[in-house]
Amino acid sequence: MRSSNVIEAYILIAVEPKPAMADIEKRIMKFRRLYELVEVLGPYEIMAKFRFRNKEQLIKILDELSRIEGVKDYLVLITTKKLKSKIS
Repeated sequence: MRSSNVIEAYILIAVEPKPAMADIEKRIMKFRRLYELVEVLGPYEIMAKFRFRNKEQLIKILDELSRIEGVKDYLVLITTKKLKSKIS
């Protein structure tokens, strides 16, 4: 269960050129606070789930992400309320 002071964020990441995706994924896997990393279909190719203690940690990750060559764009989604969670 997550604490109320934890910031949970999903970052959708667009990659260009596509052959750079494996390298970008490897670099993101080294990020602190990374909880889950998956490939997705749609306008973004990668979705990363992070958990932060404060907004400064989020800003640091966004700064690191923006420095990766091949990251064309990203979209940050911050969760506000967990409606259902299933543990498998």
